[in-house]
Amino acid sequence: MSERPIAARASALRPCPVCGRTSSCSVTDDGLHFCMSNSAGAEWKRIGDMDKQGFYHYRKADNGREKEAKKFVKNLTSERREELANALMLPVASLDALPDLGFNLAEGCWTFPEVDGAGRVIGLMRRYADGRKLSAPGWKRGLTVPAILPSGPLHIVEGATDVLAFTLCGLAAIGRPGARAGLDLLVEFISRCPERKIILCGENDQRPNKKDPTVIDWPGKDGVDQLGPQLANALGRSVWTVFPPAGVKDFRAWVVALVAGTPRIGGPG
Repeated sequence: MSERPIAARASALRPCPVCGRTSSCSVTDDGLHFCMSNSAGAEWKRIGDMDKQGFYHYRKADNGREKEAKKFVKNLTSERREELANALMLPVASLDALPDLGFNLAEGCWTFPEVDGAGRVIGLMRRYADGRKLSAPGWKRGLTVPAILPSGPLHIVEGATDVLAFTLCGLAAIGRPGARAGLDLLVEFISRCPERKIILCGENDQRPNKKDPTVIDWPGKDGVDQLGPQLANALGRSVWTVFPPAGVKDFRAWVVALVAGTPRIGGPG
């Protein structure tokens, strides 16, 4: 067995991602899976033979993107972590939820890896000091998934910063790449969480239409109205929807306001 501590054990709320069992299997804090199965899908690489306790060891197969994303991790100094946390108006400790956060020295931006439904890195979102968010050229868009999902309902939010805010509050959340995006990725990921209540989170991002200012666009609601039924139909399960309180753009802004103990709402999205 590995000397690394066990971070999570398979349960009905969080089945083993390798074999789907709801007991016995486990994973260390650095992503080494101990599984009872001697076979797995192509997204998993088996390491060695069965150990003395009867477990096979697995890690996610490297598709090249994971190594590429990880090369930026070493550049995320304590000063850059603090700068990012300040920009998001969240505690520095909240960034621990996404251990593969990095910093691209050449472009002067923070990097947020995104994964497919099986957890393999496929995307890299870049965030700049001025608040711009751009996907890295040549990469696909994916999900933002924290290292450990707490038990309880699974909240599907937009992007990485809401994931940080929810995780800070002890709630399980994954980030979709856009208001209406990520259906296939979400279906694959959520299929591994059969016992969780699924809550699709929208945003209060109403704004005047660019062509006709008398028309108010609401992408956050349109996305929920479209993605919710699609997700429920694909999963064959109920999907609940929720929005932040009126006047609050997103759930990160709500957490910021609650932590500050003030009714002030705002900050970067």
